[in-house]
Amino acid sequence: MPHLKPLILVGAFALTFNAYSASIILSTELDKQTTAERWDAVDKLSNETIIHIPKELE
Repeated sequence: MPHLKPLILVGAFALTFNAYSASIILSTELDKQTTAERWDAVDKLSNETIIHIPKELE
């Protein structure tokens, strides 16, 4: 099926381009934050971890 080859190439290019542009957006957003702000966000997420203890074990 020779007509599928261009379609596959266009699809592969589109996926690659989307991944590349998403990585650029993510990296520019991360560059706006300092390292301390990043670690503060990690600490906040780790402190918000919810541990469910069943009532039978309390």
